[in-house]
Amino acid sequence: MALKQNRHIFKHSPPTHFKSPTPTNEVIHYIHGWQQNPSNPESLRYQDENNQVIDFSKELPKIGYAINSLSWHEEALEPNVRKAQDKLWQPSSRFEKSSALSVIDLLENQYLDKIKDYPFIEHRIAGHSLGSQAALKLTYQIIKNHPEHQEIWPQRVALLDPAFMKGSYSHYHSKNALELCLDYIEELKKHHIAVECYRSSIVSNNWLIGLSNSKLIGKIPFVDLTPDHLFQFDLVGRHMAAKYFYFESFKNPPEETVPHAKLSKKELQHLDSSYFTQEFDANTSSFPSSMKFHKRK
Repeated sequence: MALKQNRHIFKHSPPTHFKSPTPTNEVIHYIHGWQQNPSNPESLRYQDENNQVIDFSKELPKIGYAINSLSWHEEALEPNVRKAQDKLWQPSSRFEKSSALSVIDLLENQYLDKIKDYPFIEHRIAGHSLGSQAALKLTYQIIKNHPEHQEIWPQRVALLDPAFMKGSYSHYHSKNALELCLDYIEELKKHHIAVECYRSSIVSNNWLIGLSNSKLIGKIPFVDLTPDHLFQFDLVGRHMAAKYFYFESFKNPPEETVPHAKLSKKELQHLDSSYFTQEFDANTSSFPSSMKFHKRK
């Protein structure tokens, strides 16, 4: 089969060899958020409370998951987060007759380039912070661009401490980013795409900073994390905690039936719009397997 890619044609057929180890489970495509350091792109390396450095891009392939980074690093390098968000809502060259490729077009091209290395394997997308908006919009665009090729659609979308800045977009009926993402979630659910959310900081739940992601509660499976192994005012660390919970749960998932990365799509969809909060524990750690949760809804 042939898939139309933005600006060129990509033939999706089994390659003669793989560029990276063949996964036995899924391919996880990760999208970063706002970037501030031009010389230090965001990675999946993490130092836990035992001072051990974990690189999920190397660890997860050992248990059958391939990791692929979908990057918009150069476009995300802006002096403030609102300007970076605006880049995500530029008109698409495919739908709005713009002469330039949008950020989502660029991410779609990267996605299509990568999936040819992994035929017959399911894919999912995980986005952190502003990357959550990109993950939803990208998944929707893939579905709209390739309606006859459901085998390449992402089957799950994970929102990792999703952030939404204020401001509306005239070419999207003057809706703000949160309203638009809620619309996309409803569309993805109609196509049986599972969407899940993990919140870990006030960065994404503070009207002084942006739009509260609490409006996602009751729409999709939602987990409120309390990363109390970090200092209360470590806003960056807590903002990143949702990302590390998600990727660590591939290896060490919670013992309880709550949303996490290792949970099957069917089990996740069965949770529907459930809302869970992590129970406070003075001895809490960053390892999901040691966490306890309470179901609120």
